[in-house]
Amino acid sequence: MFCHHCWLFSDRTSSSYSPNWTEVDIGVDNFKKGLEKIVKHEQSVMHLNATSCFMTTKYRITKDETVISQLTSEEKKRVERNRDILKRHIYYVYMSSDGPPKQDSPF
Repeated sequence: MFCHHCWLFSDRTSSSYSPNWTEVDIGVDNFKKGLEKIVKHEQSVMHLNATSCFMTTKYRITKDETVISQLTSEEKKRVERNRDILKRHIYYVYMSSDGPPKQDSPF
């Protein structure tokens, strides 16, 4: 058993960090007192901070307040142009190394 919020957003350098709730291969495996452990974990500083980061990220994504949405139109055009250039470079590198077939070309 592990905590999704802590797995994604916990501060692994913090003194309150516990790998029991963030590492999938470790996890919490004593289910006899599972409910008690969950309640205790949900009140921990690590979980509260991770949940705050999770909710902030979720809000920004749903409200489209990401970095690209805050750019001016000229900056957006430049970013899109750079993405297209990068896609072309990646495509030509694959093609020069006998990569994906030409029918899969995005161009």
